[in-house]
Order: sequence, then structure tokens, then C-alpha cells
Amino acid sequence: MEIVDVTDRNSDLLEKLTALWRRSVSKTHTFLTGKDIAEIEDYVPQALKKVEHLAVAQNNGDYLGFMGVEQHRLEMLFLDPRYIGQGIGHKMVEYGAERYQIDEVTVN
Repeated sequence: MEIVDVTDRNSDLLEKLTALWRRSVSKTHTFLTGKDIAEIEDYVPQALKKVEHLAVAQNNGDYLGFMGVEQHRLEMLFLDPRYIGQGIGHKMVEYGAERYQIDEVTVN
């Protein structure tokens, strides 16, 4: 597994990360309805494009998760449900703290 900064936020990547976001939110945000998720999903590609720093965790071309950082603040962190509980989120936060000097977390 490696964590890499995203430099090319092309439409293929945005589609894959949006699908990952949907899987993650569907599994972890049980307080949201399917309708809520669908409405929020419309804004995900735009958020991924605009966030200052975007990094992905990947393994052999498979995206395990992603995070977005804006001005030293962790704005988003989502993992594919298949990889929750394996320490990937922890590694991503450590990476963000070292690379982007994260000192604040936004919770929605």
C-alpha cells in the first residue's frame, strides 16, 4: 500500500473516487438515507477538484481510500469499506500530519 498526492484530477479518477465515497458513506453514515447520499454525491466531484491537497491510498491500482486537506485542516477522509479497520485511515492521517501539517479536523 502506498499513499500518493494526486496531481491529475481527471474525470476517470473523480468517478472512481466518487464511487468509493458512495460505498464508504453507505456503509458508515447509517444516519443518511439513500436520497440524502444521492443529493450529497452530486457535490463530491466538485469538492475533490477544489480541495487544496488530495491524496489517495492505493495498492496495485486499487484505490483503498482518499483524503482532502485544506489549509492544514483534514476536510475529508473516506475508505473503501473492504479496507476499514486495517489501519489505512491511521496511516493516511499520519501522512497528512507529516506532509500537510494537519492540525485540525472538520467533522460533518
